[in-house]
This record gives sequence, structure tokens and C-alpha cells, in this order.
Amino acid sequence: MPIDAAGELSGVKIDGSAGLAKAVRDDPAAASCVARREFAYAAGRSPDPNNPEWQRLEQQFKAGGYDLLALMHEISLSPLLYQVPAQNRAFQAGLDTAGGRK
Repeated sequence: MPIDAAGELSGVKIDGSAGLAKAVRDDPAAASCVARREFAYAAGRSPDPNNPEWQRLEQQFKAGGYDLLALMHEISLSPLLYQVPAQNRAFQAGLDTAGGRK
């Protein structure tokens, strides 16, 4: 019995692996998802989607043909990776130098 490889992804009809690859490649949400997940893996937190630096990284990833190595390189150079979110700064302010509560 043959396998039916037809389906639909985000309203786009697909047939087979080539159709699936094209549908994922053309879906703007897929590129954003990959970029967010790469950043979250590196930083241990999700990026702020409203941050202009994040928007630049995401656009550069798309414009660069979805090059994962280039994205990882850009993330590693981005000040976003090294920023401590406000909620973490507030928590850290309550710790003494030995890591215990003040």
C-alpha cells in the first residue's frame, strides 16, 4: 500500500518531501521560529520580539538565505546575548556575594 504524502501546512497544499521543504522554506513563521530557538538555546531565554537588535538579527537571517552558521555567529556577537533581562537584575540585586539572600 503506497503512503499518501499529501497534506497541508499553514494553508499551503503539499505533496511529498520536496513540497514540504518548499512550504516550510516559504513560511515566514518557520524562519522566525528557527531564529528564536537558536537564540534561546544560546541565551537561556527567548528574545524580546520588539527589540530592534533582535529584529535586525532575524531580518539578517532571512536575507542571508537562512544560514544557520551565520545566525549563530551573529548571535554570539550581539549585545542581546550578554544582556541580563530586567527581572533577572532585580533577583540578582537581592543576592549577596555568596549567592544567598540578603
